[in-house]
Amino acid sequence: MDKIEPDITVKEFLENDIILMCSDGLTNMIQEEEIYRIIKENIKDACGNLIKRANELGGYDNISVIIMSNVN
Repeated sequence: MDKIEPDITVKEFLENDIILMCSDGLTNMIQEEEIYRIIKENIKDACGNLIKRANELGGYDNISVIIMSNVN
């Protein structure tokens, strides 16, 4: 069985940074500018809102979204 080797990058997490981890089921459906707008509108509900929007646009693939931030 082949082993999978993940790419790992270490970056400093700065104040007001937002980290989005998502599948291509999201990025194939929604343009980057709209993703950013949805997150900035309401970060607490952004995961659900992004999934809902991707489904509205067709949602033909699995959609996974994780958002990490230290924004209040």
